[in-house]
Amino acid sequence: MIISEGYACDLIDADSVAWKLYEKPDLKIKMLESFGNRIFSRKKLDRRKLGDIVFEDAAALNLLDSIIRPPLVKELTKMIASSKREIVILDAALLLDWTLAAKCDLLIGVLSHNDLSLERLEKKGIDFSRANRMLSLQRSEREFRDTCKVIVENYADLKRLTEQAKIIWANHILPVISKR
Repeated sequence: MIISEGYACDLIDADSVAWKLYEKPDLKIKMLESFGNRIFSRKKLDRRKLGDIVFEDAAALNLLDSIIRPPLVKELTKMIASSKREIVILDAALLLDWTLAAKCDLLIGVLSHNDLSLERLEKKGIDFSRANRMLSLQRSEREFRDTCKVIVENYADLKRLTEQAKIIWANHILPVISKR
């Protein structure tokens, strides 16, 4: 939960929800059947090993998507519906690829320059080649600008990002709340 300007909202991180779903027995079985033991380490799904496969092979990425997207979208929809808050923020990198995007009141795209994104991914321990492949799979900046009502230019530090979030809250969220 986030408290901002006296209003509480729920924040749902789709990536965290997905990784919890991967631990469910039925999804583990599907993952094992689809990718074999090589993606597991000590009976837990290994992100790095899975990433090595799906970021090298478009068919493997499509297979992974077909396994995780339906239960993930279902779970996110359930979480949003069960929220007691007026505002629910869904942090989902692939939201524009899902039908769930059409149900959102406000789409916010966060963009940064490719070089800066590569640098940030490398700081997370992702090698340059893999980071490049990951970024090449994302939608173009033009698609984000054409689809999202608000664009956050994430070219600076966390302080600047926080300032932009406050502006978005004031200009796009508070007016909606005050009309209710």
